[in-house]
Amino acid sequence: MSIPISRPRVGKPFPITVGLPLINSVVDELEREIKAPRALIFSAVLATVSLVLQGRIDVRKPKGGISPCSLMLLCIADSGERKTAIDKIVLGTIKALQGKMDSEYKTTHAKWQ
Repeated sequence: MSIPISRPRVGKPFPITVGLPLINSVVDELEREIKAPRALIFSAVLATVSLVLQGRIDVRKPKGGISPCSLMLLCIADSGERKTAIDKIVLGTIKALQGKMDSEYKTTHAKWQ
């Protein structure tokens, strides 16, 4: 199966699809709902996917060694471009899980002491 790939280019509009059907559908829905720039949404979704997979997938480096799959992104956007709204939606479940795990740890730690 061949997936058409449209790569972002400096100075050009962000592509509508980037060859990742599942991610594109998530980005499409968020773009309709939040009305934020597509590139900003795509970056947040891709970063979240990387975060979720980081503990499950390792990458073998060309010159040897293995490391977790990681993705570092820097998004620069003006005030009001919906950065916080995107993060709350895309990372909401992960942050809730982190909060639950933190609470459980504190309870367990208090019992241990």
